[in-house]
Amino acid sequence: MRLQFWAADTLRFSVTGPEPHRFLNRAAAAGVRLRRVRWQRDGYAATAGGADRRRLEKIARDGGWTLAVTTRRGPGKHTERLLQTRPGLAAGAVLFLLLVRALGGLVWCIDFGAMDPGLQPAMRRLLADCGIHEGVLLTKPKISVLRSPGKAAAADRAGTGFAPQ
Repeated sequence: MRLQFWAADTLRFSVTGPEPHRFLNRAAAAGVRLRRVRWQRDGYAATAGGADRRRLEKIARDGGWTLAVTTRRGPGKHTERLLQTRPGLAAGAVLFLLLVRALGGLVWCIDFGAMDPGLQPAMRRLLADCGIHEGVLLTKPKISVLRSPGKAAAADRAGTGFAPQ
C-alpha cells in the first residue's frame, strides 16, 4: 500500500460523464483504493488517498470523464510535492525526533566558564565523584547520588553554590 502522508492525506471527488462505472473499474485496475463510493444522479462520489490524485486525473482524462475534487484534507500540495521528491526529509525528521528522545539525557558539554576560576576544580571533582562527565547518559541513579545530602553538603563546602533539587 502506498504511503499516505501522516495517514490523513485524503480527497473526496466526484466523477461524471458517460458510463461512470467504467471509471471505477479502471481505477481499481490501476491499484487505486477507493473508499466511501456513493452513487449520484449523474456519476459517482468517492474518497481516495491524496497520493493517487494524479492517477485518477489521468484515468478520467483518458476515458472522457470529468473529475472534480470536492474536499481535500492533508499536508497540502507543496508539502506533498516536497515529500514525494525528497523522501529523505521525512526520514530525517523522524530520525531526528527519535535521537532527541533517545539521547535526551546525554551530557554533551559541561561549561565551567561562567564559574569563578577558583571554584571550577571543586565542581569538576564533585561531578567526577558522581560519575558525571561529557558523553555520559544521566540516569536516575546518577541524579539521585548527586541529590544525596552528602554531595549537596560537599557542594556547599566547596562554595560552588550548586544545590541540586
